[in-house]
Amino acid sequence: MSGLAAENEFELARRIAMSAYQAFRYAMQNKGPRGQELPAWEFLPDEAKDGWFRAVFVVKVETEDVQGKPWVAIAQAAYGVYAKAVGAGSAPWKDLPPQQKVGWEAATRHILALFESEDLTEEEVDKLESKWITWAIQREQKNELASA
Repeated sequence: MSGLAAENEFELARRIAMSAYQAFRYAMQNKGPRGQELPAWEFLPDEAKDGWFRAVFVVKVETEDVQGKPWVAIAQAAYGVYAKAVGAGSAPWKDLPPQQKVGWEAATRHILALFESEDLTEEEVDKLESKWITWAIQREQKNELASA
């Protein structure tokens, strides 16, 4: 990705979807819920790419008035449209492993950060994507402490 510069809103959303998926991969430490390696964007099925694209628009709408709305609710809404796009193989939100929920929360926060900073360079986008691994690990540790 060469920064976020785009000719129109749909191209911008496509670039943000690609970056959000990369942030999700970082937050998931590049492992799926069953321990499998998550594929790079270019190897995702078209319906998964479409799901990420749709999730971008849901996050944009859900965060227009984010005051008091928990991030987990925004992540759940984004995952919901993604799950509909990919079809029957998607688990309902309540059945997702905690790490996957954290991954979706990281992706939704990342999407909002990109919408708020559309003039980022490629290096700045890469740096923002990679920060989510540390954030997710800290979040998981916090969740483990709270449930202990």
